[in-house]
Amino acid sequence: MNKYDEAIGYFKYGIDFDIFKEPVATYAKSALEALQQAKMREVGCEYCKEARPILSEIGDLQIDDEDKTLWLICQSEVDDIYEEHTQINYCLMCGRELTEENKNDN
Repeated sequence: MNKYDEAIGYFKYGIDFDIFKEPVATYAKSALEALQQAKMREVGCEYCKEARPILSEIGDLQIDDEDKTLWLICQSEVDDIYEEHTQINYCLMCGRELTEENKNDN
């Protein structure tokens, strides 16, 4: 169990068993939501961990966790394919930092 799971468990227990009185119950719910989001950012999502394409109106975006780049792939009406990439530091979908340590998480 990591630090997020432990803290999330404590807050869930307090909320589920109605241990907190207002306004602390509201604060606990906010803290629980923030912890769950922080855990997701640490773990990553399907877009940064599995290189799932992010669809857009102009083409496909894809995060390459290996070299921390965002690829844009467009296909025009005359079947020309345009590719462009740029370096990024965070996943666009979950906010996970794309660091050297994270490269080996896949």
